[in-house]
Amino acid sequence: MRCQCKTGVLFDHPCRDAATTRCSACGRGTCAVHIRATAAGPRCVPCLRQALRDRQARGHFAFLRDDPYFYWYFSGGNDDAAYDEYDYQLFDERGGHDDAGHEPWEGS
Repeated sequence: MRCQCKTGVLFDHPCRDAATTRCSACGRGTCAVHIRATAAGPRCVPCLRQALRDRQARGHFAFLRDDPYFYWYFSGGNDDAAYDEYDYQLFDERGGHDDAGHEPWEGS
């Protein structure tokens, strides 16, 4: 069975690794990359991200502070989105310029 997480940091894509564990919260099969050990049992990255939306619950998950999947929640970001409109404009197919007036990156 494959990992059932869609947890790309920048792009949401399905994981191609084999599931080794089940999440104790949602029961999804999850690979070793997308599972974290918690006091309540193994949790998948999507379930932990959902839990971290509650600012008061973040204290229980402080051990995730340096984890690249969760760093944003502890770095002072707002609760609405990890990226703002400026970030999305950089990859917008319609084009646009950054604050310095540069043309869009060729890969966009």
